[in-house]
Amino acid sequence: MRGVVGSWPTIAISIGLTMQAGMGSVMKWYEVSFVNGGYTIILFFVSFAFPETPYFVLMNGTPEKTLEVLKKFRSSSYNVEAELEQMLEYKVSRSSVKPSIGGILMGLTRVMSGIAFSILILKYGRRTLALVSSLGVSVVCLALWVFLMYAEEKSVFPQLCYMAYIAFAGVGYYNLPILFIYELAPLQIRGILGSIGISILNVIIFGVSHSYPYAENALGFKYVILGFALASFIGSIYLYFFLPETGDLTLQEIEEYYNERRPTLTSQRRIVSMQAISRLNTDNMESRSLIKIRRFS
Repeated sequence: MRGVVGSWPTIAISIGLTMQAGMGSVMKWYEVSFVNGGYTIILFFVSFAFPETPYFVLMNGTPEKTLEVLKKFRSSSYNVEAELEQMLEYKVSRSSVKPSIGGILMGLTRVMSGIAFSILILKYGRRTLALVSSLGVSVVCLALWVFLMYAEEKSVFPQLCYMAYIAFAGVGYYNLPILFIYELAPLQIRGILGSIGISILNVIIFGVSHSYPYAENALGFKYVILGFALASFIGSIYLYFFLPETGDLTLQEIEEYYNERRPTLTSQRRIVSMQAISRLNTDNMESRSLIKIRRFS
């Protein structure tokens, strides 16, 4: 259900935006703010009724308490004992870093990679960041697979791999797809193609998330990580041959690049610039001619 539940926030955001637009059409802005504030207060008190996540209870409590929490999250017919066994195995065989500290480090890495993306994209462009991101993710997943295959003791290395994965994905995989969707679509149908592209992206994310448990059960976690490495490497090859650099181009230039009737990158902006230079040269020649005429006269 991870893929299904993961798609709900996007639907909730869309509903929320529609509700805000509806309330804003009949209410003043401060009245809408009071409604939103009241909802937040209600949510604050309702959250006290929510139990902690099972994994948090397992890391800070006992398996018995974890089993009770699992029963609150799962249906009565679900095999919570089997899931608890998987959680216990996960607790024994992974990173030596405490989950609380690891979570903070992962969050900080995500923030820093997002900031780095906004800075690096101005200097290196889309294509370079896409290749660095895909190759970086591939190398990190391959290193983690090797560690899982041969490591016999707990180590901080998996935590470092996860942070490196987020860092590399943050400068490409997390941000570039949506940017490319709207950059590469023609102006006349950019809104429609952008919506279709985002929908396809969400469907792909849903498919990958939904198929992950089945892949893990069939192949094991180690070989799923290896699959991630290979998939990212194949993506790098595709990006190298088929992804153009659009960082220094206007949206008009990008559209002309894919226009069969105009295969060159000669844009309207450059044409206007050339015309302006031509006019300037003409004006200079006319000015010089007038100066010579006045001298002779």
